[in-house]
Amino acid sequence: MLIQCTKSLLDQLGIKNSDLHSPEGHEQFPNSFMAWHANFVTIDRKKAIILMNNETRYSIVIYRPSKKDFSKINDLIREAIITALRMEGVRKEVIEAYMENAGVITFSKTASRSMVAKMNIAVREIEFTQEYLDENSRIQRYISMITGRFIQLSGNDPGFYPIEKMLECLSLIYGQDDLEAVEDVL
Repeated sequence: MLIQCTKSLLDQLGIKNSDLHSPEGHEQFPNSFMAWHANFVTIDRKKAIILMNNETRYSIVIYRPSKKDFSKINDLIREAIITALRMEGVRKEVIEAYMENAGVITFSKTASRSMVAKMNIAVREIEFTQEYLDENSRIQRYISMITGRFIQLSGNDPGFYPIEKMLECLSLIYGQDDLEAVEDVL
């Protein structure tokens, strides 16, 4: 799993340029589905890590991370993705298969300005819904469910909902039969 970080997040993580992987090869499906962009932002005077899936634009929030959290960021990212997908009703075995296929978490710089712009839109959507942030929870279970249902536009393409695209991608890869129905992953 590739986490493409903004400079602010790379600085917080203390990852050197020599330790970064190349973002090449994660532009097209299915590799883009195994890659996430990440940013370190301030929401209502509190720090947060925003993860956004490259293929689906589904976003996840890690709210108020502590210094200790940065030392175990790989585990925290995995836990956040698993928690968000479980909250969406995705079956446990589908989540496990996704996490196994995604592999070890590696970090790189952001791939393109357009992806950073899309991530900034996700950050604005999260700021817009900040009243639903749970002060007592590091991994924000409910905010992903809300922002995953905001329509996303991309050029001349028709709009889509991140949760629908997430479920479609999961069913394409992990569907039980040739029909690739979304119901296979729920």
